[in-house]
Amino acid sequence: FFFFMSKAVKFTLGKLYSSGLTRILAPDSNGELHEDGERYREITDRNELEKILLKDNPCKYHRCEDYCELLQGQLLDDIGYCGEGPRVPDILNGTYEVPPGTSRGTQLFLESMQRHPDCERLSNISARSSGEEFTR
Repeated sequence: FFFFMSKAVKFTLGKLYSSGLTRILAPDSNGELHEDGERYREITDRNELEKILLKDNPCKYHRCEDYCELLQGQLLDDIGYCGEGPRVPDILNGTYEVPPGTSRGTQLFLESMQRHPDCERLSNISARSSGEEFTR
C-alpha cells in the first residue's frame, strides 16, 4: 500500500524519478546555528557526502543485530527465523494476537503483513509452480 501511495504522491508532484541524496546537514561546532539550538553545516560535495554516509551505514544496516523483537521469545516461536512458524497464516489472515508487551511499532508492522484480499487467488501457488500455472 505504502509503495503505491508514494508513487501516487511522486506522480502528483511531478517527480517521476529518484535523484538521490544531494545534501545533508551534519553536526559541526563551527556550523550555522539552527532552531533546535545545534550547529550544522550543509554538505553538498559528493565525495564528502559518501564519506559521511559510509560512516553511518554500519549503524543503519546492523541496527537489529543486537535486539530485534521479532527474533525474541514468543514472536520467534510464532513466526520463526524465516517466516515458517506456525502462526504465520494467522498474521497473513489478520487474526494474529500479539503477545503482551509487544511494542507498538512491532504491532503495526505485523498488522501491515495482513494479506490483501486480492492476493487470495495466489495463495495456492507453490514456489515450484511453473510460469504457466501462475498465470492461470
